[in-house]
Amino acid sequence: MLDVRARTISDNMAIAAAEELVAFVRRRGLSADQLLPLMTDWTAAAGVAAAAVAQGLARNPLKREQLERLALDAIGQSRAAVAQLIEAGLIARPP
Repeated sequence: MLDVRARTISDNMAIAAAEELVAFVRRRGLSADQLLPLMTDWTAAAGVAAAAVAQGLARNPLKREQLERLALDAIGQSRAAVAQLIEAGLIARPP
């Protein structure tokens, strides 16, 4: 939603989010430890943003492939930043 600068969150976007979560659970399997997507699964965010584009609510309409690439890039940058903080001893390694 942020990548496309959606004007609002619509019911259809909320439904798209729910459908993306269902698709994630079906792909990965339901478990008590992992019901929601991890940061490595960028398709859920792209699906919600694509719904905003389809409804004409996006100020920055992008194709789903572009949205997935943006999400993947953001995840990569976040992971690199965390790795640098761990290496610098500023945060602990995750358990």
